This record gives sequence, C-alpha cells and structure tokens, in this order.
Amino acid sequence: MNDNLQILGLFNTVMKGEYEFYNGMDYIFPAVGTKNIRQHMVFLYFGMPLRINLGDVLITEVTIPTSGTFSSDCDLSLCNIEFTANPSIGYERGIPSTVSEVVQENSTKQTFNPGNLVTDLCLLNFDKNDFTTQVVQTLNVSSDRWNWNGNFNQVYLNHTLQYGFVPNYRYGSVLPIAASDPTGRVFRGNDQYPQTFYLFGGKTAMGRQEINKCRVDISFNGTQVAASQNYLVFRRFITSKNIIRTSELRAYKHAEENLKDVPQSLSGNMNTGAI
Repeated sequence: MNDNLQILGLFNTVMKGEYEFYNGMDYIFPAVGTKNIRQHMVFLYFGMPLRINLGDVLITEVTIPTSGTFSSDCDLSLCNIEFTANPSIGYERGIPSTVSEVVQENSTKQTFNPGNLVTDLCLLNFDKNDFTTQVVQTLNVSSDRWNWNGNFNQVYLNHTLQYGFVPNYRYGSVLPIAASDPTGRVFRGNDQYPQTFYLFGGKTAMGRQEINKCRVDISFNGTQVAASQNYLVFRRFITSKNIIRTSELRAYKHAEENLKDVPQSLSGNMNTGAI
C-alpha cells in the first residue's frame, strides 16, 4: 500500500474502528481548566499474515507532514504519532496489496478492473454528510464466482448486511446519550462518511474468499461527483504454487505437532489437551 491516511484509514475502518479513528477515545475528558487528551487509533491491515524469514525484509515507511498534522488549538508539546507493527498468527497465502483508484470529476459512468484474487472492494466518499444528494446511481460487480448489482438503496443495504460484531455507537452533545436525546444521535454506518460503502468483503462462513476476473461498473450522478472525493479501493494478492505448497506443508506440520500434545483419551484429562 502506498497512499495517504485519509484513504487508507477509512478503507480499513469502514467495518470496524471508524469511531475510534475519527472521533478518538478520551483519556481525559474535556472540562473547564483541563486539557482534553484523546487518542485516535487505526489498524492498517495488509490483507493476510506475512512470513518474514530467510532473508525477507519488510519495510514500512510513514511520512508525516511538516505542518498541519495537528490543529492549531492543540498543545503541540503534548501531541505525537506512534506507529508499531502487528504480530500475527497464520499462513502466508501470497503477497497482498491495497490499491485505490479515483473517480473522475463529474463522471457519469466509470469502469474499474481490480483483476484476480480480490478479497475486498470498497467505494469511498469524502464530501457528503447525508443522503440528500446521492453520488451513486447504479453499481455492478462481476467476477468468476460472485456477481452483484443494485441501485443506491440496494448498495446501502448490501453495505449494512456486511457488518459483523460491530457495536452500534451513538453520540450526541451530552453523555450519556438517552434514547430520547434529539441532539445529533448518529448510529454506526451513518456517522462520518455515510456514502462510503463496502461492496465485497471476502470474509464468509467458509473463511476468507477471493474473486477473479473482477470488474466494477458504476453509474454516477455526475453533478455530485467532486474532484478527488470518491475512490474505489480494493485489496488483492498475488501468489504462486511454491507459496501455496509451503503454506500447506507448514499447516500440516503444525497439525502433527499439536496432535502429539492431545491425550489418548478424556479419562482423567478433562483440563488438558488444548490444541
């Protein structure tokens, strides 16, 4: 991935963590004579575990602007940015990448070709605060094993159906927020950028799935398509027989090692034998 944090941040938090990214989590609440201390968090997911071994090198470069990173009403002596790598457990199935393609200003129709081994598709919008003026008119996704098309309402429904165990945040001007509070209650899926839609997330009951020969055709309300405010972002990977074979052999080896620790029977071993 090689993009700015606005695009990568929204893409990685649409389904989980958007509230923490944009609104932040308060360590010290704002009050008279007290500085509000807040942390904004985001996890940029590569797409799968990467095995760094046998001479492999993973380089992650984060470039911070020399000005404008923090707003003028912040105490700069207390502001900082932290970055850390994330250890993971799993098997490397390939080399993933995240790609963003901009929707041209005033475009009425645009075709995208994400290609093969696509695991995630998302349409980002940054300039709409509600659904009054709709950017998307119709959208069609075609591939070798999954096809979908719909109008704006159906795109929004498809987006909401992909939510898993994501809490429905709501917030207003006063905490705690009562159900009758009329001051700006906003629910998950309609908080920061309501016209951002997840089109395909490869997480299914069978595990992660990918699609090939992927093509996305979108019809837009051209007068609502502003410059550099709409993007199709997708995650895909490349792989080889050697990578897949190595992953399967490693999984088999670990399964055999785990099997050795399993007791022969359950008698007298009710608290042992975890795999």
